[in-house]
Amino acid sequence: MTDVKMMYGEEFWSYFYAAIQNAKRHVFIFTAYTNTSDLRDVLGKISHLPHLVVVRDDSNVSSNQIGNVILTDHLKFHAKVYVIDDLVIVGSQNLYKVKKISLAEKKGEISVAFKPDNAINIIYQSLMIVLQGEYEAYYENKIEDLKKRFGHEYDIGWVDFFREYKLESFLNLNSGTCPCCGSQLVLTERDEALFECSSNTYGQITQFECGIGNACKYCISDPILVEPEVTYRCSTCNFTTGYRITETYKRPYYSWEVLAAVTVPDQLESFLKLYFYLIDGLGEMQANNLLSSLGILGNLYRLNVSQRDYQILGF
Repeated sequence: MTDVKMMYGEEFWSYFYAAIQNAKRHVFIFTAYTNTSDLRDVLGKISHLPHLVVVRDDSNVSSNQIGNVILTDHLKFHAKVYVIDDLVIVGSQNLYKVKKISLAEKKGEISVAFKPDNAINIIYQSLMIVLQGEYEAYYENKIEDLKKRFGHEYDIGWVDFFREYKLESFLNLNSGTCPCCGSQLVLTERDEALFECSSNTYGQITQFECGIGNACKYCISDPILVEPEVTYRCSTCNFTTGYRITETYKRPYYSWEVLAAVTVPDQLESFLKLYFYLIDGLGEMQANNLLSSLGILGNLYRLNVSQRDYQILGF
């Protein structure tokens, strides 16, 4: 049984090419440097699989010319990690065939291949840690953009992000289960939405008492939505989505659901910031394909960004 495989110089390339050609689920590449030619050569062999490349922003690669590439801060990133299904390769070798010296002579590049007990967690924590600066900045900038659109007095929440990105496909990926813990979502229905009187005069009031979306029959304050007509709530954690049911022209068969409230637990909150960032850089379909290949939706509570110790399995 082989637990760890050592590679020197050219050995990395023959082993790496064989591994990606046998990949079945996904390929994640974290490399400080690469170039358009070498990267296209590799991606051409895995174009049928979900894949992602994270590379420094001073590398000779344009994310506009090659898809599924995320550029990250060159001052903070110097990784060479390759995850191919359950296989992890770590070492000094960039995805870059230097032309000044032959690959056969470049024996000073040393790499180690192994199969850990949880390669998915290594991918997840690498994305969460390495890209944290980028997705946190993107999230803050998006909040400012939404405030400019809705008004700076408007309190931007997760419901606005879900509306902005029309995340029906994200919710559908979970097939009625919580995207954080995988528990069943419990449906609660009300005949009328429940509001909190913002004048603090009448407490909780129904939609009808509040004037059915117009001026309140008791005061002139705008009510605060407490409980929409339809709520899907996780039976284990705090994930919740709520929908308003609006009837048009008094015809029930012209009704539709409108997302009105979203509550997310802390672990899902950090992940969603990364998810929105990936949607912006890769597109929603590609981001969802990556998520599906990892199988982490509904399993986030099993993943651990802080984990540093892994058991090595035999090849």
